[in-house]
Amino acid sequence: GKGVVPANWFAESTRSHADVGPAGSGYGYGYQWWTYPQGRFGAQGIFGQTIRIDPKSRVVIAISAAAPKATDQAYGKARTAFLEKLFAAAAK
Repeated sequence: GKGVVPANWFAESTRSHADVGPAGSGYGYGYQWWTYPQGRFGAQGIFGQTIRIDPKSRVVIAISAAAPKATDQAYGKARTAFLEKLFAAAAK
């Protein structure tokens, strides 16, 4: 079929257009995608929903969640540590 989205849109939308962490940290924001170190990108919801994608390793991790209240920074740090362990395990 004929493509609807321009060929370069996906790459453009998943690269950082704004830094959100310390300078050089690799954390940023694209077109509705958060960008992470190692070339990863993803999305996250206020109640814990998460999807993280690593195009290099072709690993996608999704977390379905419905926390009773909005998640906080402590949850975010724990989630990031958990996701890093999953990516490391997938690389073996």
